[in-house]
Amino acid sequence: MKKLLLTLGLALAVNFTFAQKRAIDWSVESILAPTSLASTSGGTSFVYDVALKNNGTDSVFMTDTLLFQLVVAEGNTGILGYPNFTQFIIRPITRNLGAGDTMHLSGTLSTTFKLSLSKNVRCVVTSIVINATANGIFNETSTTNNQKSQDMVWTNQYGWGVSVNSISVNELSIYPNPATDEVVISPILEDVSEKTELTITDMTGRIVYHEVVNLNNGIVVKVSDFTSGIYNVNLKNGKLSTYGKLIVR
Repeated sequence: MKKLLLTLGLALAVNFTFAQKRAIDWSVESILAPTSLASTSGGTSFVYDVALKNNGTDSVFMTDTLLFQLVVAEGNTGILGYPNFTQFIIRPITRNLGAGDTMHLSGTLSTTFKLSLSKNVRCVVTSIVINATANGIFNETSTTNNQKSQDMVWTNQYGWGVSVNSISVNELSIYPNPATDEVVISPILEDVSEKTELTITDMTGRIVYHEVVNLNNGIVVKVSDFTSGIYNVNLKNGKLSTYGKLIVR
């Protein structure tokens, strides 16, 4: 009888222990990739590789939920968010992690977004582990180590440095060209944070048109009053000085 009671007591103790919530101190240990970003004409793609660690006294299980977010920002302004700036993506935990164990989270991200100007940016990775069941996880008392940031350079498709002060690029869309009535002018490169000045001069250097313009939908300019000939078109937009030729008939 005593042996039966002892066995029953041990079984209850085991079940009681199993039903307790676990103390987990989850952390983002390091951002191994990316160390830099580079745009191409088609957008920006990069590989990420993040080391995550269980610093707690209890284990993380494959049945737990891993939340993950990656943000690229310039100062306090977010440029790119994965999956976005307000939500986390759910990724699987591929094995049980005991106290002190680490895992790597990696993948490839691709976006059509590209920088017009190279910038110094900061990559910020946030990750937490949750489980709300009876054998779940206590809310972490401190989340300071759930986030890690790393400074890097994001270069535009031309590989320009971030310290370039004046850039001239022959990448200006002018349509139709030649023109008789009006033209739509838009730059292939632009810095949306800066105002843009459009200046059109004739071949003698005389200014025939000047205006501070909005680049949102292209710039429409009436040229029906222009004398037939060739004109220089210049868009000054932040550090960019973009130019092209306009023919009026």
